[in-house]
Amino acid sequence: MSTKEIKKRATEKNMTVKKLANIIARNAGWNRATEIKSGLGTKILDTVAHGYRKFTTGEYVPSSYRSNFGWKNTYYQAAECVVQIDYRIHKTLPAGE
Repeated sequence: MSTKEIKKRATEKNMTVKKLANIIARNAGWNRATEIKSGLGTKILDTVAHGYRKFTTGEYVPSSYRSNFGWKNTYYQAAECVVQIDYRIHKTLPAGE
């Protein structure tokens, strides 16, 4: 999504920082923004894919591992997406709920 498109979307009625961040995250292929930061430029800063992981190493655990060894040493990692919104756009929008 270009800066021009983002500025245009930011001027829409009822637009909030949260809604704009979620639009940016969806355009990048993520469901929603889990954290929003203000900075220079609008971009995705960091992402973590969802799935089952090992407590000890943090590595991905396939279904076959859980079938053989159960849920010991395993947790579910929800997807995370950190979005940075340009501070000039960020300060003009309400925060949202």
